[in-house]
Amino acid sequence: MANITPEQQQMYLQQLRQEVATATLQEMLQKINQKCFEKCVTKPGSSLSSSEQRCLAFCVDRYQDCQALVGETFVKRGERM
Repeated sequence: MANITPEQQQMYLQQLRQEVATATLQEMLQKINQKCFEKCVTKPGSSLSSSEQRCLAFCVDRYQDCQALVGETFVKRGERM
């Protein structure tokens, strides 16, 4: 690995960043699924009731809003440093 070119280093770093981003997204989706299912689906069955569907949609929307807010906060803190 010591004989790789700067272009290869950049390519490896870009690939690593992509893999980390993919893993982070998968983790976030897993958390959303778990938290919202636990909160909204009281009696699992073959289909979701309309109230469960609304609850899940609202829960996912709120979770995404919170994630966006946290991301924005980190960016702002990083700019102040």
